[in-house]
Amino acid sequence: MKKIAETDFADLVIQADGLQVVHFYNPYSDYSNYVHQILKELYETNENACFFQINLLQCETLCERYGISTPSVLIFEDGVLQDILQDLVSKDALAAKLAVLAASAGT
Repeated sequence: MKKIAETDFADLVIQADGLQVVHFYNPYSDYSNYVHQILKELYETNENACFFQINLLQCETLCERYGISTPSVLIFEDGVLQDILQDLVSKDALAAKLAVLAASAGT
């Protein structure tokens, strides 16, 4: 999982092919740490997606664009936003969502 800056977002997420999972994290949030562990596990076992982290306290423009004010996970496919997860994220639910998107991309 790669940490990126707001200036990298367009190149690595919007202009990229395939699935991108972006964790907008708050370094002072226990919830962000919890989600990071889930994403780390998925990153290690999922070859169908690229995983990124971006500090939401340092990307005001992106937060405004996507309506983010709390730690969130955004899922993009071929640069198009597919989902925003702001509630409690479970590993199984996120893995299932990625599997569905990966399967639909393969058809």
